[in-house]
Amino acid sequence: MKSSTRLFSCRAVFVLLMLGVLALGVAAQQTFTSTAAPIPQTPANRAARKLVDQAIQALGGKAFLQYRYKTSVGRAFGFENGGNVSNIGVPVYIYSRYPDARRIELTKRRDVIDFFLIRGGKASGWETTYRGTEPLKAKQVALWQDVHDHSLPVILRDWVKAPGTLMIEQAPQHEGVTQMLQEVYIGTNDGHDATIDFAQDTHLPVKISWRRVDPDGDGYLRETESFEDYQVFGGINTPMSVERRENGVRVAQTFLSSVNYQAQPDTLFVQPTPSTKAAPHKQHKKFHHA
Repeated sequence: MKSSTRLFSCRAVFVLLMLGVLALGVAAQQTFTSTAAPIPQTPANRAARKLVDQAIQALGGKAFLQYRYKTSVGRAFGFENGGNVSNIGVPVYIYSRYPDARRIELTKRRDVIDFFLIRGGKASGWETTYRGTEPLKAKQVALWQDVHDHSLPVILRDWVKAPGTLMIEQAPQHEGVTQMLQEVYIGTNDGHDATIDFAQDTHLPVKISWRRVDPDGDGYLRETESFEDYQVFGGINTPMSVERRENGVRVAQTFLSSVNYQAQPDTLFVQPTPSTKAAPHKQHKKFHHA
């Protein structure tokens, strides 16, 4: 049934899916050679670099660093203000081509499709529904690009080898956390920065945190993504549960049921052509994470 109710549910989880449920690995049994850029050799810098190298190895080493395609299947949930679950979840099928494209198919019929493409460092986005194909709003595209730019693959594959990237180990600041964590701040020459918490026993990423400009105000929003239930696919340690919080409030979560890193046809990532018959884009109600 092509109803506004289905579009409401899909749009409610749309931002979560944009986040990426991104690829990560378990300990592939191979040697990993660091690609991190030279940094000042203070004790904090050396410790940070060691933690980052251990994390990359735990995620799959070369398999993590070199994968290009990822296909994920699962279910995504949105949350109302206050972090209370607001729907029964929407089936999702996510096709990613690193580092420039993502295709997200929603509902059992896969009849709502969100598509993102990066060209020259700038993202564009489109949505296809029964009304046709239309460009996504600039605010939605900007959020997707911000999350993409602060994703674990981008940080651990691109940032750490960029000239001038700074990495510093610092003490974790998390009240009520029982898991032993090690924390690294990473900042690039072009102004990007984030903090990653790693599990002390497995070296796997547990959480990534960063700030983004509040599009509805004058301040900043504190974004976090948490990763759980790692499983190995194709030698890559992959979190099957990804939770996103904004200023400490849970706003979205995805649970994956299957993942693979096999090559996909590039026809999946062809830029869509907007439909001339599409109705004007309506602003569907979104949950707090939109």
